[in-house]
Amino acid sequence: MACVINTINAAEVIKVMYRIEKEMPRKLREAGLAKFTVKSKKEKPLK
Repeated sequence: MACVINTINAAEVIKVMYRIEKEMPRKLREAGLAKFTVKSKKEKPLK
């Protein structure tokens, strides 16, 4: 059950992020993507 809820929440987050990216100016979007990339690299280091 928890897995299903997490999947639904992830889908909603992706939808919201996509909508924000469409509305945000390009510079802010690029800055956000850069921060997101750094954050994901810290969380999942390359082997």
